[in-house]
Amino acid sequence: KHGLFASAAVNTAGPSAAGAVCALETCGENTADAPGSGCATQFGVVAAEAERVQLRDFGAAPFTPTDGNVKHTPYILFPRGAGTARVVVGRGAVTGAGGDPIHPMTPSADASKVHFIEAIYVKDQDGAVVGAGKLAPTDPSPAAVEFAVPAN
Repeated sequence: KHGLFASAAVNTAGPSAAGAVCALETCGENTADAPGSGCATQFGVVAAEAERVQLRDFGAAPFTPTDGNVKHTPYILFPRGAGTARVVVGRGAVTGAGGDPIHPMTPSADASKVHFIEAIYVKDQDGAVVGAGKLAPTDPSPAAVEFAVPAN
């Protein structure tokens, strides 16, 4: 319904000791025997599909500026020493304040009532997708994706 939303760029420091993960599943490594099996490829597919739908439905390239719409704004969190990052949608997912909204994940058989974040992905400073996940309306709020912070 709303298109793609972006948050401000975030600088990070330090490599990740964690292995690559795609949402709850562990990704394989790209190998000569299984090219395209690694996270980079899987993440890229999620991003490419989201951007294709954005262009089809809204006639504009991503991203729709958040313009203060804190319910739809993605926030990236870096727990100290975890080697992972977590993206959540809605300011309330970060502040915990009752007046700050969290984007709902609303399942329904009625197409006019179902409302959810379909995908979250993160690009690095070079435009490479480093984390992504597909979500379902039955997933809990806040919409979230966790991934390993790349070494570079």
